[in-house]
Amino acid sequence: MPIPAGMESFARQLARDVVVERLRAWIIDGSLAPGEVIKDTEIADSLGVSRTPVREALLQLEREGLIESQPGRWTRVAPLDLQAADKLYPVVIELEALALRMAAERPHRDLTRLEHAQRDFATAVARRKPDAKAIRSADDRFHGEILALADNSYISETLLPLKAIVRRYENYFFVSHPELAQHSVEDHAAMLAAIQKRDSEAAACASRRHWERSFAVLHDSARELVAYGGG
Repeated sequence: MPIPAGMESFARQLARDVVVERLRAWIIDGSLAPGEVIKDTEIADSLGVSRTPVREALLQLEREGLIESQPGRWTRVAPLDLQAADKLYPVVIELEALALRMAAERPHRDLTRLEHAQRDFATAVARRKPDAKAIRSADDRFHGEILALADNSYISETLLPLKAIVRRYENYFFVSHPELAQHSVEDHAAMLAAIQKRDSEAAACASRRHWERSFAVLHDSARELVAYGGG
């Protein structure tokens, strides 16, 4: 059979994909801070690849809004942008509320995993020396279990990439506003209680309250955000 011309080799494509995944993870978890300059030679040496897949990966991440560049001058992690947050958060708030509503309405649910996730998050926050990374991981697990209970691939496939961008703002919250983690414990407990009671309206309201509090803090702390790495 004829083979189409210009096919990209699997090895090169795999290298680019690996670099994309690694850089995306570093940006989202805060290992690469907002505004940090990125040098393709350093990334290539660190990951043991050539500069070509690194450059291709940076272009992909720039299309995703995680990287920005001025050709011939610099490439850097995109700063946190309040205007982008203004567009992003309302969408996340509504999708999360919908997921909570559907999780509460579904019959024949086993809530064991959600209950354990809620308990583990509360434990992580209550530690004498809280670990921000452990708190973020437990928070992700709790919200992931809600999506699993909602069991709607259209919601999860739309929401998860958006939540990855939101995580960059949450890294700031956990560093600068640790009191939000305690509020989150209370919010998670309210969400769980509403799901246990099959009260979809209360579940959606608890979710909105949870996200709207963080959004309000983001706006109230605009100057701090700029110092942390905002645009």
